[in-house]
Amino acid sequence: MGCGEGKILMTILCGTDFTPNGNDAASVAGAWGKRFKDTVQLMHVVEKPAVKSIDESLWQGYLAPFHNELEGQAERLRSNGSEVKTGLKVGAASEQLVEAASQDGVRMLIISSLGRVAVSRLLVGSVAERVAENAEVPTLVVRRPAPLIGWGEGRRALNVLVAVDFTASAEAALRWVRETHGKGEVNITLTYIGWPAKDRSRFGVQGPVPDGGHTPAIQIALDRDLRELGERVLGTSDFKTHVNTTWGNPGIKAVELSTELDVDLVVTGTHQVQGIRRLWHTSFSRTILHDSPTNVMVVPSQSSAPAIDETVVYSRVLVSTDFSELGNLAVSAALAAVDPGGILRVVHVLPPRPKVDPLREGNPTEKAQLEAHEKEKREALRQLRALIPSTLDAMAVEVEFEILEESEPAPAICHAAERFGAHMVCLSSHGRSGFARTVLGSVSNEVIRRSHRPVLVVRNPAP
Repeated sequence: MGCGEGKILMTILCGTDFTPNGNDAASVAGAWGKRFKDTVQLMHVVEKPAVKSIDESLWQGYLAPFHNELEGQAERLRSNGSEVKTGLKVGAASEQLVEAASQDGVRMLIISSLGRVAVSRLLVGSVAERVAENAEVPTLVVRRPAPLIGWGEGRRALNVLVAVDFTASAEAALRWVRETHGKGEVNITLTYIGWPAKDRSRFGVQGPVPDGGHTPAIQIALDRDLRELGERVLGTSDFKTHVNTTWGNPGIKAVELSTELDVDLVVTGTHQVQGIRRLWHTSFSRTILHDSPTNVMVVPSQSSAPAIDETVVYSRVLVSTDFSELGNLAVSAALAAVDPGGILRVVHVLPPRPKVDPLREGNPTEKAQLEAHEKEKREALRQLRALIPSTLDAMAVEVEFEILEESEPAPAICHAAERFGAHMVCLSSHGRSGFARTVLGSVSNEVIRRSHRPVLVVRNPAP
């Protein structure tokens, strides 16, 4: 819908049940409507009586008090300068709110939470939780209205904690924060809460797990990735970061951190798991919705947001070669892709160092195997260096070399890319298909499947 010079009319939808908590949600919607310059759509849902039929005049008489209450609440918001429309719906509250939120032009949905008020909540979840997990737009669940109203009225900054897991849903949450930051002062803290075993596997780190859960190297790498993601999507470096670990539900850790930092709002993405999968899927967003004592904004991964001019940088590119003609061509492609002033890391994968039985450490055969392995590493490093042209200095690119020692090339390349923080992974594909591909597999396809990083695959030129 257009207006004036092509301006899009946006709406903040607010569900109210006329309870004190519902009135608080409406007050937040009124304040945020003025802050975003949006119309507030105030909505109440009436459950239809469990009767087969009802006289129309009796039915309208039944609805009249709800209409009056809704209009009275709307007038309260209008008296404070908000533009408000009202709507009365009949049916299940969660279903009606989700359906209304799917209409064009709805920026967000604001609802209240009554907290843990019924045993049934443990089985089916509250209305707020069901709506937040199913709505197509960001959903704000109000538990502490004062800081939200204060920010909406321009009287204070909003202290926000964003839970990030490096997925599309996390980027959607960050885009929402960026949009909100453009409307008023927002103090931002990003947190990543990882399972130590999973993170160690992603980085290819072996050995005992430290008491803190992460080695210093992994902690530094995760903070690097968290900061780079924030700067890219938020468009600013003005935020704090917290890298945490847990052996349990990361959502509980996020709730603890939000309490420790005394934030006004926790923002999280959601993958919106549906159907029977919900029975065994541990939902990070659901835990925060259920347990957080403060306000929660849930942003669906498919949420539409204003276009963001994200500058794509390739200041760290990792390339792998097997020393074939096509593999070496990938090195040239990667060198052309890395930004001036960036770093190119060139790697080659060898089998792991032979294991030595301590009781046979001086055995000539095992000693010879170790010497042969070290010689192979030195020769591979020499070949890697020979691939870099002598004109490198004019390209203003730093080149590093690494010999990876793992039994499988694809995991080795992915682990190295995570440790390096590669903005792109480059490698070749020999284009096998059919039976050969089934038998031999494809390193490039396995890297694409495993990698959390963009992957550039160099193929054989067409004849």
